[in-house]
This record gives sequence, structure tokens and C-alpha cells, in this order.
Amino acid sequence: MSISGLKKQFNKANQYVSEKIGGVEGTKLDDDFTAIQDKTQIYANLVHDLQTKMLEILHPNPAVRMKISTYNAMSKVRGQSKSAKYPALESEFSEDLMKYSKDFDDSPIMGSVLKETSNVFSDLGLIKENLDSTVKQEVIDPLSQLETTEIKEVQHLLKKLESRRLDYDCKKRKHATIEELNVAKEKFSESKQQAEERMYNLLESEAEKISYIKTYVDAHVDYHSNTLKQFEKLQQFLDEQIQTAKSKPKQQYKPKSVNSMFDSSNDISSSLENGRLGVSSDYGTGASASPKLPSYQQAMTESVSRNSPINSIRNSAIEPQDPWALPGEQQPPGSLYPVVPMANTHSTPSAPSMPIRPQCRAIFDFVAEKPTELGFQANDVIYLTRRIDENWFEGTLNGKSGLFPVSYVEVTHNL
Repeated sequence: MSISGLKKQFNKANQYVSEKIGGVEGTKLDDDFTAIQDKTQIYANLVHDLQTKMLEILHPNPAVRMKISTYNAMSKVRGQSKSAKYPALESEFSEDLMKYSKDFDDSPIMGSVLKETSNVFSDLGLIKENLDSTVKQEVIDPLSQLETTEIKEVQHLLKKLESRRLDYDCKKRKHATIEELNVAKEKFSESKQQAEERMYNLLESEAEKISYIKTYVDAHVDYHSNTLKQFEKLQQFLDEQIQTAKSKPKQQYKPKSVNSMFDSSNDISSSLENGRLGVSSDYGTGASASPKLPSYQQAMTESVSRNSPINSIRNSAIEPQDPWALPGEQQPPGSLYPVVPMANTHSTPSAPSMPIRPQCRAIFDFVAEKPTELGFQANDVIYLTRRIDENWFEGTLNGKSGLFPVSYVEVTHNL
């Protein structure tokens, strides 16, 4: 920097401090200039806020906006042309519906409803992307260019005007030579004229600025009209499917009782009981009092009666046996001590095992925060009642029932 330039910077700083601290009064600009300068500042703030608010309406999530902005900035620094886009929630919803529609192959009505809804929301995602593209290219980008060119140039001229005013007032206050004072005054007047003309031209082009707002409104009208058409089409389709579902004949469904799980065990117990009663009746009356059984139950009864150690003991308690008779020895008819064959323990059928209740083991301690929750400690065994959703179980522990998180337990026997 030359000596004259350094001297000018010193004069401006001296004048600025004198005005702010010393109370020195500088040159006042005319009222017309002040008024147009205030309007220009308001206009600059409007252009900035329009870009910010329009973008917030299109992309309401601030965290996602920040993430996309950072990604695009980094891509620009790296010289990459690829830019991130705001995710269309309609498209994500469409993908979820299409995924669930594949699980309803056995229900054609529900499956078709999910597929059609998925297609409609897929179209809505495309409509939303078209809105974003239109607003960005035809509204936000032009406003951003206006802010970085014309408005920025006006701000530069105003800053230059203020710098030359300070230089002129400083030389005037220090009684500089007439030649220096005239040169400073001429530069000050030139800067004022340039800034005033540029601000006037910026404010006069109102039609162009209004067209940006009109384009923004038109884009939203197209978006909402196309969205309405899609929803009306989906609405009509859903009404038809509701009528189809209502006209579908209802099928009666009777859930199986819990006792049906133990039918096989009860059949065997009944067979054993009937076999015992038959022996007792035969001994006392000479005729069987057991009811008529189906062939498969009769065969099971006879097999159990012949081979079961329990029935051998029961028969031995009812019928007298010769304590000195060898196993398998034939005794004469009418003997008081008939020989009872020894039971074959190797052919004894195993009793059916009772089903194990669904249960789980606690991995961590869980403190119940609500009356409906079930608290427990690590290694507690909890009996499962049902699964509420993918995150919660319902179960019982020590006679108390409640809800608890799935991630706190390890299932040992599934529901």
C-alpha cells in the first residue's frame, strides 16, 4: 500500500472514532438517498428470507437440511457434481406398503389395496420431486443469484460511499488544502451517484421480483392439483374394495381350546382307568362293567393292561396269587392262586410328556416404571403370555403379570 493510501486509511479511522466517541458530526446525506437506502436494505432482507422460508416449506426437517447442505458443500470442495436430495417420504412409504403387500397373498383384497396405495404414493413422490426441482431452479436459484450479484454490488457501493465520506469529512475537519478537499469531495459525490442509481434500478424491477413469487405459487398449485387427483383415484378404489370386502361371505372360526393340547394324554389316562375298572368288575361279578371302546382304544387298553407295571400291581392287589408259584407256571383250574405273568418292562410305553410353558430368562435387571410393566432381576425365569409387538412381551412372575422389553430377556421356550 502506498503512503497516500495508508494516509487515507488513517484519516478514515480517525474520523470514524471522532464521530462515534468524540461526537463529531459528519456530512449528512439527503432524505431521498436515505429513504432509498432503507428500502434497499428491506428488499435485501426480503430476498434472503424468501429463500430460507421457501426451502423450509419444501424441506421441513432441519437436521436433514443441514446434512444435505454439508454433503453438497463437501462435494463442491472435492469437485464432484453429484448432490444429495431431500428424501421423499411418500416414496419411502410406498416401498413399505409394497413390501407388506407380498405378505398378503392369501388375502387378495388386502393385497390389492396395499399395492394400489403403494403405486399412488410412488406417484406422489415423483410429484413432490418435481415440485422441489421447479422451485429450486426457477425461484430459489434466481433469488440466490440476485442476492450475490445485484444486492451485493449495491452493498459494496454503499460501503465505498461511506469510506469516501469519512475521508472527505476528515480532511474538511483538519483543514486540508483546497485541492485535496476538492478531490475528496469529487470522489464522495461520484460514489453517492453510483450507489443511488444502482439502488434505484434494483427497486424499480419489481415485476421481475414478483414473477418469482408467482412461479413459486404456480408450482404449488400444480403440486396440490396433481396430488388431489391421485388421492381421488385412490379414494374411489378404496371405496370399491370396501364394498367388495363387505359382500364377501363371512366364515365361522372357532379357536381351539387349551385342553385340546392334552387330549392324547387324557385318552391314555382314560384307557388305563377303564382297564382297571374292567378287572375289578370281572373279579367281583364275573362280567366286565367297562363301557364299549373303539377298536384303537380297546387295543391300547389291552396292551397297557397286559404290560403296564401299574396294572400288574393293581391286579395283584385284587386277585390272590400263590407266593410259591414260579413265573409262567400253569396252575390247575380253580386254583386259589392263579399265576400272574411278570410284566415286560422293556415294552412299557412311555407316558406322554406335558408341554413346557413358554418362558424366558432375564439377562438384565428391569425396573418397572408403570403399573402395567413387570419388573424383574437378572436370571429370573418369566412365563410368557403373549408378544405385544417386536419390542415388548407380556408375562408373569411370582403371580404378577405385566409388560417387559424383549431385549432384556432370552427366550428359552417360544410361544
